[in-house]
Amino acid sequence: MTLSKNFVGWMLASLVVFASFTYVQPAQAVVGYGGDNVHCTMYSNQDSTLENSATLIWWSSANVVNAELDAAGSVAPKGWWWIDRVEETTEYTLTVETESGEYATCSTTVTVDQEEPVEEVAQAPTCEIVADPNPLPGDATTLMWTSENAVSAKLHPYGSDSYFADVSDAGSWYISGITDARGYSLTVWGVDDQKTTCNVMVDMAYADGDEMEKEKKDKEDKMKEDKEEKDKEDKKDDDDMKQAEKEEKEEEDEMDHDEMREKERTMDDDEMKEVEEDVDAAFAPTCEVSADLSDIADGVVTLMWTSENGEMAKIHPTGSDSYFADVNPNGSWYLSDVTDSRGYSVTVWGEDDMSGSCAVYIDVDDTETVEVVEEDVVPLSCEIVADPDTIAMNGGTTLMWQSEGDVEMAQLSPTDSDSYFASVTQDGSWYIGGITDSRSYTLTVWDAQENRATCDVSLTVS
Repeated sequence: MTLSKNFVGWMLASLVVFASFTYVQPAQAVVGYGGDNVHCTMYSNQDSTLENSATLIWWSSANVVNAELDAAGSVAPKGWWWIDRVEETTEYTLTVETESGEYATCSTTVTVDQEEPVEEVAQAPTCEIVADPNPLPGDATTLMWTSENAVSAKLHPYGSDSYFADVSDAGSWYISGITDARGYSLTVWGVDDQKTTCNVMVDMAYADGDEMEKEKKDKEDKMKEDKEEKDKEDKKDDDDMKQAEKEEKEEEDEMDHDEMREKERTMDDDEMKEVEEDVDAAFAPTCEVSADLSDIADGVVTLMWTSENGEMAKIHPTGSDSYFADVNPNGSWYLSDVTDSRGYSVTVWGEDDMSGSCAVYIDVDDTETVEVVEEDVVPLSCEIVADPDTIAMNGGTTLMWQSEGDVEMAQLSPTDSDSYFASVTQDGSWYIGGITDSRSYTLTVWDAQENRATCDVSLTVS
């Protein structure tokens, strides 16, 4: 650091210091006492100062004939020092002495704060462009521009990114042979690739004699623009009409499909039943069984059967569910030791677990006639509905069902679940309340042979 002092400098510095600083109680002030007759006090004018900046220290004392500042040597008993540049935090100490040899010391510390670098924020570029004059057809004009905070600039036609000239940040450009009104743009770039664009429109000027020609041309241009606009609107209207026709046709097709589906859904029960019966009849398995009694005297009987739509078959005593043999849908079976009259049945199964049975009765007392009985078996089936099937949150509905065939047992369950929550009758209903989500239920029916059929109904919460 640099310390300086002289009388003239002291006077000038006094004026500068006390003109520059408004006095407040100094923060750095230490009082030293060496006895009843001697003491001193030192001050600095602020808590802290920035690195490489100037500051001031000063002191006072009583009954002192000599004073010494550690950083400068002998000084006046009352005075100050101007420090041109403070580089680091420094403590200054003053020693004072009386005529009788008593002394005291006092000190003050100048604290240096490291100056934080100020980040410079790049200023966005700005620009302004004008054209002078507005030319007559075929004449010229000059573009003139200025900018601030720009490091590069380019000229281009208005509305186009095709630059035709790299230019300075302030300048002019001469353009000749102008035949129509047009626009030009100036784009300027600053640091960090910030950019700004400014525009100017070059309008055409006309001599008095050309005013009518100008009006005619303007009218023709307007008519051309109106025609182009009308053509665009007509094309849009045509496209909108085609789109509307397409959407209308799609809607009609969808309505046709919806009507067909609705017709299927609203087909009355009798028609639906007739259709189901026709389908079942077309695919239901059937069979015929007979017995060859030519060797009955020896206790030997041969059963023979045929079937249609059968995929598997079993043979069993008539009236019993205990099958004693899995057999082919078409085949025969040899019986021996037949000593009493009895009946035998063949049960065949087809698609969707549909089944059919046929039986023959063997009468050992009447070997001339054989009674063949064919059972008319109604396939297992069921139908379940919900009224209503669309309900509000926490609402309720009633499930209603009917079933056909030799139903021995029926149960209700959530769809795709084996957990049945109710055993029910063959035909019946069940109320469900407090429904909070969409779901479906399944009715399962069984016959005595453990054949089963299922039907489902879906509920929607809206």
